[in-house]
Amino acid sequence: MPHAPRSKDAAGAARSGAPFAADLRQAADSLARGLADTAAQREREGQLPHQEIEELRRAGLFCLPAPRKTGGPGGDWVDVLTITRAISAADASIGQLVGYHYLNVVVADLVGTPTQVQRLYCGLVDEGWFLGDSVNPLDPSLIVARSGDDIVLNGRKTFSTGAAVADRILIAFMVGDSTRFALIPRERAGLVIHDDWDNVGQRLSASGSIDFNGVTVRADELLGEGSAPTSPRSTLVPPLIQSIFANVLLGLTQGSLNQAIEYTRAQSRPWFKSGVSRASDDPYILAEYGRLAAQLAGALAFADGVAATLRSALAQGPDLTADERGSVAVESFKSRIVSTTVALEITSRIFELMGARATARKYGFDRYWRDARTLSLHDPLVYKAKEIGDFVVNGQVPEVSVYS
Repeated sequence: MPHAPRSKDAAGAARSGAPFAADLRQAADSLARGLADTAAQREREGQLPHQEIEELRRAGLFCLPAPRKTGGPGGDWVDVLTITRAISAADASIGQLVGYHYLNVVVADLVGTPTQVQRLYCGLVDEGWFLGDSVNPLDPSLIVARSGDDIVLNGRKTFSTGAAVADRILIAFMVGDSTRFALIPRERAGLVIHDDWDNVGQRLSASGSIDFNGVTVRADELLGEGSAPTSPRSTLVPPLIQSIFANVLLGLTQGSLNQAIEYTRAQSRPWFKSGVSRASDDPYILAEYGRLAAQLAGALAFADGVAATLRSALAQGPDLTADERGSVAVESFKSRIVSTTVALEITSRIFELMGARATARKYGFDRYWRDARTLSLHDPLVYKAKEIGDFVVNGQVPEVSVYS
């Protein structure tokens, strides 16, 4: 499917006025309000989110990580997670796409050459590039062949989030014993992107499969020089992605709780034995909302602390040690577990507080739980818990892998 037409003012909009990260936080809040109004209907229709990506581009959100010296806002990892969470509160699928975009930018920054990174930032600032990916490390490896200095790829990858609506796609494949990354255009010949994501949740995340039919990766698109870097900083990707998941989960949980409170105030009927005329005055309902709000507040506070820790780790650059990296990873894994637990409980419990009529399909309140359940299964939490336990009991930092 071709891209939706890009507005004339979208290209270069990021450079105009060179917004600061705070400006984009406000833009994200404004955009989220519009997304929230249509989220249930759009989720039912299940169309690829071309229009939503264009709205994000118009708002300048995709250039957030570009440094000020490149004409960008100079946003850091705290800004990334703040905006990801704000969009996720309105629409978790679009929030995931935003979070993955920022992660893909950081991956390219961590492993790319200075020239490649500069080229990426120019694409973000001048053209508002949106980055999807086809990375899934547990897929069978693509078949790699050499064609001079270029690489030709054949095979298939699943769970290619955002690729169907992307300007550039971050791909991963094995070259010898090393995982290599490349950034290629969406329209590259031989790249066949399927709209076959049909899961219970995250229905607008465009996470379908891709066939690689003789796809050429030019030498200058292969990120980095030679083998993949293995410094502690270059291996921060797993804890970074866990923080993305945590904040998408917490955002959608915020959204679900806010929607439930609004519904309870406006539409819920009091139980006949409650002795009150409004459901919002029922002491049992109030107590439960209070408990859920306290749970969420704790998870949000912890996630904010983890965001600041990850920002510091990225800023340390080559000075980051393996032990420091391991400690950061553990904190990120904790946040993922806490956020998942809170999300699954709150998105289910809200129905008991709203009442039976809230299960009507027209409201779409079930999408919050379905999104949370789908995100919770990205990689097994029990293995995160085991790594946390090994750290707190034995002082063993997590072994670096594609998921830890």
